[in-house]
Amino acid sequence: MANWLMEWRMSLRSLFRNPGFTLIAVITLALCIGANTAIFNIVDKTLLRDLPYPEPDSMAMLWVDARGQGFAEKDYTNPADFFSWKEQLSSVDSMFAFTGWQPTLSSQGDGDAVPRMFPGQLVTADFTRVLGMPMHLGRGFRAEEDVPNAAAVVIVSHNFWQQQLDGNQQVIGESLLLDEQPHTIIGVLPAKLRLPAIVNGQLFRPLQAEPTQGRGGFYLRVIARLLPGVNIDVAQREFTTVQQQLALVYPETNAGLGGNVQSLHAALRGDQRPQLLALLGASLFVLLIGCVNLSNLLLVRASSRSQEYSIRAALGAARRDVTRRLFLECLALGVMGSVAGLLCALLLTGWIEPMFASASGLSGTVTAADGIGWRLPLFVIVITLLMPVLAGLAPAMLLLRNNIQSGMRSISRGVTSSHGNVRLSHILVAGNFALALALCMAGGLLVKSFNYLQTQDLGFQSEHLLRFNINLPPERYSDRPQIQAFQAAMQERLESIPGVRSVSYTSTLPFSNVFTDTSFTVEGQPLPTLAEQPNAGYSVVAPNYHQVMGIQLLRGNGFSDNLSSDGELEIIINQAMAKQYFPEGDILGKRIYFGSEESPIWARIVGEVNDIRFAGVAQPQRPSLYISQHQRAGGAMFVVINSQLPSSSLLPQLREAIRELDSSVAVANLTSMDELVRDSLAQTRYLTSLVSGFAVLALMMAAIGIYGVIAYLVNLRRRELGVRAALGASPVKLVLQVLRTGMRLAAMGSVAGLLLALLVGRLVQQLLYEVQPFDPGIFLLAISGLLVAAVTACLLPAWRAGAVNPVIALRTE
Repeated sequence: MANWLMEWRMSLRSLFRNPGFTLIAVITLALCIGANTAIFNIVDKTLLRDLPYPEPDSMAMLWVDARGQGFAEKDYTNPADFFSWKEQLSSVDSMFAFTGWQPTLSSQGDGDAVPRMFPGQLVTADFTRVLGMPMHLGRGFRAEEDVPNAAAVVIVSHNFWQQQLDGNQQVIGESLLLDEQPHTIIGVLPAKLRLPAIVNGQLFRPLQAEPTQGRGGFYLRVIARLLPGVNIDVAQREFTTVQQQLALVYPETNAGLGGNVQSLHAALRGDQRPQLLALLGASLFVLLIGCVNLSNLLLVRASSRSQEYSIRAALGAARRDVTRRLFLECLALGVMGSVAGLLCALLLTGWIEPMFASASGLSGTVTAADGIGWRLPLFVIVITLLMPVLAGLAPAMLLLRNNIQSGMRSISRGVTSSHGNVRLSHILVAGNFALALALCMAGGLLVKSFNYLQTQDLGFQSEHLLRFNINLPPERYSDRPQIQAFQAAMQERLESIPGVRSVSYTSTLPFSNVFTDTSFTVEGQPLPTLAEQPNAGYSVVAPNYHQVMGIQLLRGNGFSDNLSSDGELEIIINQAMAKQYFPEGDILGKRIYFGSEESPIWARIVGEVNDIRFAGVAQPQRPSLYISQHQRAGGAMFVVINSQLPSSSLLPQLREAIRELDSSVAVANLTSMDELVRDSLAQTRYLTSLVSGFAVLALMMAAIGIYGVIAYLVNLRRRELGVRAALGASPVKLVLQVLRTGMRLAAMGSVAGLLLALLVGRLVQQLLYEVQPFDPGIFLLAISGLLVAAVTACLLPAWRAGAVNPVIALRTE
């Protein structure tokens, strides 16, 4: 033990005698360990760690496979099908269905209080049972509370309880005025409950649906808890059978509908997998580059100490003793690098984790409060030990091959390294450049893809557009004339605000995550099967909606001025719908109908508008139609305002204007359309910025690597350079010779990196938008960047080579 301690102290002393080498090595380790720790921390929390529920492996989401009716592979369901599943699925212990609810919390006796809208969910009775977590206060829903016309009860989130109810321990039994209807508080959810797919839910009320209600619709999501011992495959087989039976019993609505059973973890986190794996891959590339760099540094250091090792061997030191000293030095570097790396990881995590959570929409389920799992310390320990050990293999091989006689002869000749060592160092530098080129290629592809996304035509003018949403209380606005009267008064009042140019409203809005679809049949065409029936997204809009949004009217005159709510509907369709369902091109006056052939709802096409990016910038255009609010009106709407005023200065005036019309109506989610578009690109921006940052880091590390090798070679060849200078070689020729060496190494790395870049391009292909996995322009740009980095790194050693004084260099000869 005493010998080991002495060896350890001598290794530390040796490192501190070379502060330049030690500092570069520790910085290399710190950057690699810090970057990989920060990224692995997110990967662990998002992909590897279990969901925070009891027995999370038994939880699954049940989806409708609606491709047979022309809809999505993972679609929602309806109350009637949900209750059928509940009765017939024997592999399921319990399940609950939920859908969005955005109630307005009215002022409870305080006339000056502003009504506020809160995100919530309508859920079935087994909501808390499926999640399997005890309530903080009160109880969950009972079966008798989840039936039509039952008493209005509500469960609040822990956050709502603290912020809105002041953490009152006696809150159970108190009443909340939601949508002007009293709701009795029966429970408070636990603080650590991470609600699946409803992260920001604040208020929860029973769905209170009829068991036969709405078969054929798609608006409920379902989460189930499987029985013990039942896996996803078993549940999938049974679910498929149940869906087939429902299709036979209810062919008009359920024909063509299948089922998908997906683990809850995959359903909630699966969308993040490609991006996180790309980030993890980029960080591992940096780790490899750092490992190669460190290996090169240690090789140069070992080569410069080869005479010392030869003398030690000549004095009787065993090779294992010298090799042990080298690995102790590597371990010491690993310890120092890990300490610095953990500090670096702490800084990076504080920046990366909130950005990821916000960009991915997992801000409520992936937080620093999750703590550190067992995988992260294990990962840090592994890379802390593995990286220095792997980096020390090359110099260890040098020592094992070291020959005492040749080593002593090199002392007499003043030589400090063999050609084999130099060749190995060259190979490591070339490998460094190959790895850096592949990572730069990936970063370049993502940047080009992101730039394409930013320059896409949205189909509408997002500049100077603000939006907010309101929900009219259904008790006070129960029929269409009341809703339309409010809408007309609201539009007139808002347009009177100074700085407001125009106002419109719609049931759905681009980039707002609200979608509605409908099936239809084209008049005069053969009656389609359910699988072939056309469908399109639809929006109920104000007559001036397209003008306010800047959506171009291509054909027709738009909606009529005086539309009857009882007559034939007028619709405007987009280009995608016109091309897909009316290929002959003549659409004006054509008719479609909704519903069945026995009781159709007819609609006549009066115009065509250009396509807009509705669900996201990268999402393909899809058929859509617009119906006038004069013929179909709903109490929930988005209000669009064209104004030069910023949202912060306009919000008080908007609230006051709505308050004058109806003091119970809340203004919620005021933001600009530009901000919505930016938010839709947040995840892509996050991924692009991090991978590009890793690429820049890799480029810097490659430059540092080639600088170290070229500087070492210049020092090694100092006498040779002195002889060349004495024989008449000009300083420029010596400089060019050194630069040529650096360029040769960079060229070797670029050739090797070409194949690696092709592989990396294939791996990131699914993350690209209108960019090929191998882009010649990006490849040339990446090579140019590497060559510039190589030239820059070689300039100082080359200048030193050109400034060699032959008298000083040959003085020892």
